[in-house]
Amino acid sequence: MPNFAATGASVANSHPHAAFAPVNSNSVHSSKDTQAKRVRRRKPQDTETAPRIDNTPPTSIQPKKKLSAKKEDTPTLPRDFGIVGRATRAAIAAVERNGWQCALFGSMACGLYGNKRMPNDADLLVFVPPDSGITAEDIKRRILDVNPRNFFLKMPRDPTQPYRKLYYRDEYLSQDCKVDILVPGTLMLPLLTPPYITRIDGIPVVPFSVLLLQKLQGWDDHGREEQGFKRTKQQTDEGDLRRMMALSAARMLATAAPPWGDRVLFSADFLKLSRERVLAYCKKFPDRATGWETLGFVTKAPESVTTDAATNAATVFMGTLIIAE
Repeated sequence: MPNFAATGASVANSHPHAAFAPVNSNSVHSSKDTQAKRVRRRKPQDTETAPRIDNTPPTSIQPKKKLSAKKEDTPTLPRDFGIVGRATRAAIAAVERNGWQCALFGSMACGLYGNKRMPNDADLLVFVPPDSGITAEDIKRRILDVNPRNFFLKMPRDPTQPYRKLYYRDEYLSQDCKVDILVPGTLMLPLLTPPYITRIDGIPVVPFSVLLLQKLQGWDDHGREEQGFKRTKQQTDEGDLRRMMALSAARMLATAAPPWGDRVLFSADFLKLSRERVLAYCKKFPDRATGWETLGFVTKAPESVTTDAATNAATVFMGTLIIAE
């Protein structure tokens, strides 16, 4: 058998360039053509045109559409408000056992109408007779007498204040929830009779129109607070007002007869202040003015026009100054 290794070595020794013999030129061109055909492809951007392999016209890739936010609306099923819901029902039961009627307002009532923000506490308006002399502190003590297992009183932030805060808990040393008790006249709240009270999930609540203007009053009051922790609540009120205007209750209010002239619901002074608050709110949020206009409110203050009487008075005043000089 021939020694191929020796033969290869002798050939390399006799021809030094034999090991580096040139490659066929046709194969070189063929490999370059192959490399040229290997076009590196990348994923097109959202706004670019996708490359086509065939000769069909290119089609542009449309960016994905963002899902629009769902409209705020009244829930189709009863919502679970946790301890706030239990505190509300327990407080209403205790008030009714004392022979009084009541209605919920505040953030918990907003939630029952469909506001998605979870409430932190319960606000209860108790309809005691105006001449009875019964105060909110009396009602708190009566609630405590009826249900001492679930209710207790706490000192306020300022211990010099004469009032106490009412709290609910499921059991001793468990999580608690504040329950605010108010009587008609406080915060210009109305004295409602049964035909004016709405029931949602078995809970009595104030009419949506009252709730809306009371929330607007809270927005205005919190903006005037000197204490920082209270002033920051105005941002929460702004979110609540925005969501409340998108509820089905607001749409029904816009299509029904305006209730603003009903003196059982709104006193003349409260309505006047509410109109001023609407102007201030829409000045800060002009994009939200349309909703208030559909409810019958003026959202822009009329331009001040100088009357003839005012002009004459100013002329007389200036003339007096000239004579005095």
